[in-house]
Amino acid sequence: MPVPHPKGRDREQILALLASAQAHIRAGSHVEAASQYRLLLLDPALDDMPGIRTEVLANYGALLLREARLPDTPDAETRLEMAIDLLSRARMGYRLGQGTGSSVTADTNLALAYFQRHLATGRYADLMSAHMVLDGAEAAAADAPDMLDWVRSTRDLLLEHVDRRRNPR
Repeated sequence: MPVPHPKGRDREQILALLASAQAHIRAGSHVEAASQYRLLLLDPALDDMPGIRTEVLANYGALLLREARLPDTPDAETRLEMAIDLLSRARMGYRLGQGTGSSVTADTNLALAYFQRHLATGRYADLMSAHMVLDGAEAAAADAPDMLDWVRSTRDLLLEHVDRRRNPR
């Protein structure tokens, strides 16, 4: 006997939950926003809405990155790993034309996540991954000066870190 596919929310319910999560972020209620993003990612209806899925992946990934960067965050390493996974998936979605957000934002957040993991683990490969992701972000932001400034300031952060390691004070 076939296993029935669970029925998810309809499009309007998905959009309402996404809007609510975004409102929670603007209000600083990050725990509530994270809970709603988790609900959205578990909903099978999201499989039929690739653009919305990409937005959820990017937003939740950015939220997890923010939490992982805060001092004394419990499970910071786990949150960082999840952020890298979600932002990588969002990056692919944007590259496929899914979602209304910006691949530049997802790429830059992904670079910051790799950099944060490099700081936590000392793995040089993460620092190189951050630079490679920023290469793509910089190319994508060529026509958006405000985004290009953010990408370049993120690159400066990475380069400053390398320079400090070469020339300790």
